[in-house]
Amino acid sequence: MLANAPQVTPRTSVGHAWGAVVAMALCAGMLIASEFLPVSLLTPIASELHITEGRAGQSISISGFFALLTSLFISVVIGRTDRRRIVLLFTALAIVSGCTVTLAPNCTVLMVGRAFLGVSVGGFWSVSAAIVMRLVPKPSMHRAFGLCRDESTWKGPTHPDACGGHRIGSGRVDSPSSVSRGDWRES
Repeated sequence: MLANAPQVTPRTSVGHAWGAVVAMALCAGMLIASEFLPVSLLTPIASELHITEGRAGQSISISGFFALLTSLFISVVIGRTDRRRIVLLFTALAIVSGCTVTLAPNCTVLMVGRAFLGVSVGGFWSVSAAIVMRLVPKPSMHRAFGLCRDESTWKGPTHPDACGGHRIGSGRVDSPSSVSRGDWRES
């Protein structure tokens, strides 16, 4: 036996595993809200910081850019580090981002805060699937993924359900082309 071998701790209970999945789902909701809420606040942000609305809009793009970069390189950077610690790091970074953006006195600080959010979002989504797969038994994985990546979270104005379409089980589904043409208003 190796004295320095890492200790593997068995899952303590199903309830603890699902508690962790719920915690990850709440974190995912917080990240999504933090990422998209400023879209509806660009005019007040621009006014408060005395910048153009277009410049304020770049704060949305910068978080996406940093999320992309983080997702591409996070596996190499974190290596075999305990994923629980990584998720805690990304959660803390999201909190720092929120405080930075909230208290931003100028555009530069706003952009730095949004870049922190991008790193947090890209990192969280990159490791979340692997974590969920380790938390719950295989027969329950679809439920855990559904909770962490709930389809209703992603519904926006272009989703058929949000535009008056119906689910497949109802017998009628608006096609993406009819939604983009605006035909959904006539149904």
